[in-house]
Amino acid sequence: MGSSHGVTTFLATEIDPPAGEDPLDWVLATNLLVQTPEQALEKLSWYLCRWQIEHFFRFAKQRLLLNKFRTPEVAHEKHWWELVCLAYIQLWLAAPLADALPKPWERYLPERPSGTLSSSSRVHNAIPDE
Repeated sequence: MGSSHGVTTFLATEIDPPAGEDPLDWVLATNLLVQTPEQALEKLSWYLCRWQIEHFFRFAKQRLLLNKFRTPEVAHEKHWWELVCLAYIQLWLAAPLADALPKPWERYLPERPSGTLSSSSRVHNAIPDE
């Protein structure tokens, strides 16, 4: 007995591209049912979270040593993950402070658009070494 597994594809086009830029088009595929525009928007919003999730894991592994802790105890591993997540959240919350403390060579860079925050790496680098 075989089972069929359907795939739904849909096209998403950027509505307000930056000035002088062509709108981006995404062709997304999902194994979830998409029958209405609202369902398509929901799936698109899930996809847009993907970059943030990938950034978290890359940054946590490279800078916060997420994958370096080794223990046979599951509880200890869980605590390590919680500490790494808390450290990442603290860096995210400190982003406005890092923007207020530019490095001497960054003072003359153009300002970022309002509503954008520094990356976790920039915040991490803004913390002075002691």
